Amino acid sequence: MSEPKEQVGFFEGIFQAIRDRFSSPFFGSFFISWCIINWPIPVFLVFGGEASRNAYISEYVFGTSDAKLVYFPFAIALGYSFAVPIITFFYRKYLSGIAQREARVQIWKEQDLEYSRQYYAVPKELFSTIRTHAATSKLVFDDAIAALRERLSDGNPIDHVEFIRILESARDRDEKILKYLAPFPEGDPADPLDDLFRFYRSKEFITEKLREHRLKLFFYRSINWMLKKI
Repeated sequence: MSEPKEQVGFFEGIFQAIRDRFSSPFFGSFFISWCIINWPIPVFLVFGGEASRNAYISEYVFGTSDAKLVYFPFAIALGYSFAVPIITFFYRKYLSGIAQREARVQIWKEQDLEYSRQYYAVPKELFSTIRTHAATSKLVFDDAIAALRERLSDGNPIDHVEFIRILESARDRDEKILKYLAPFPEGDPADPLDDLFRFYRSKEFITEKLREHRLKLFFYRSINWMLKKI
């Protein structure tokens, strides 16, 4: 009873080993390339008669060069197993870089649009008023803080530490206001047509860059799709 089971297990092991070998990228590509290059051998193995099959195969093997029988299939399998994954890795990394550049261009475009919305949503005269007030207020706070610290260093019994902290927080607020207003124009408002021209010119530049990156991305994705089909 155990002998048939052992035979079945033996053949299952052989079939599993063959399946594993053919699933290997190297062995599978070697076998396929060998069959394509030396196609008369598999054709005569399937369709040839017994006598003509053996005679033709032996004649073909002895009359064919070693490069055609071994070296070319081996080189193809080696390239498919090692060179193609490396090329695919760097190619996908390059695709990722293109996608990141496209995302950065999109961020620049959104920032430019946000800048334009902020710029035209608030009257330009208000920017000059706020900037002047913040700069003047910052100077006043700096003078007050310096005077209070001088009084403390002179040994004045009045404790002004908490008041100095309040003044410093107000001064920091004015510094933030000045930092926020830094991108906006200073002085008299410029001609709105100049600003619109600058905005739309940058928009056209960004749109052109986006179109260029999309074409590159489409081209490389097409190549990637063809590589997957190979």
